[in-house]
Parts: sequence; structure tokens; C-alpha cells
Amino acid sequence: MVSALKNLILLTPLMLFPMLAYSVAGYAGPIETEAFRVTMMSGSEMIFVWGHFLTLIGAVCLAIEIIKALGYRARAKFEFFASLTLLIAGILAFVMVRGYGNPVFLILVVFQFIDVLAGSLIMTKTAERDISFGG
Repeated sequence: MVSALKNLILLTPLMLFPMLAYSVAGYAGPIETEAFRVTMMSGSEMIFVWGHFLTLIGAVCLAIEIIKALGYRARAKFEFFASLTLLIAGILAFVMVRGYGNPVFLILVVFQFIDVLAGSLIMTKTAERDISFGG
């Protein structure tokens, strides 16, 4: 039971979490709502909105996904197709669902695209190394 749950967590694309958080936050209120302000030493103010947090979470998830892709595992194909499915779902939501067509969600979809692209490139390079051609 624990092993199956661990495998499910490892196979889940991490970009799913910021996309789900976007969905929950969208129902809770506008994503552009101010979270807090920080006055910099220069005197300028840095204003964070909730969408900025989702973008930061997405960037961290993207970095972890790329690191996960560097390790060769037999489940790499499944992870790739799960990430590709999430990318397609994200594109469809961005284009077709009201409330998803904004810059924050677009950035999350672009992060997912980078994850799919990096995963496919890493998988291809790994396969090339595993195959030896004569001589």
C-alpha cells in the first residue's frame, strides 16, 4: 500500500500542484489580489499578488521535474505521457475555460511545455547512450 502510494506520488507531474492551486485560488477570489508589500532599501515598493506565488511555485516544480528527468528509470515513458497530458489539458483550459486565460496560467502552461520538452530531450539522449551501433 505504501509502495503504491509512493509510486503514484513519484509518477505525478509536479506541475499539477500549481495548476490545481490556481483552480482553487480562482474560486476563492481574484488571483491578482495583493498578498503583501515589501519596501525595498531603495524606497521602491515590491507588491506581491497571489499569482506571483503560483508562478514561483511553478518555477520550483519545473526545476524539480527537470532534476527528476535526469535520472533514468523504467517509468520515464509514463511520466512523459502524464506530463504531456497535463500540458494538453492546460492548453485547453487556457483557451476554452473562462478565468484561465490570463498571464499567470499562461506562465504555468509554458513551464509545463518546458517540462515536456526537457523530458523528451533527456529521454532521447538517454536512449541514444543505451544503444550502441557496432564498431
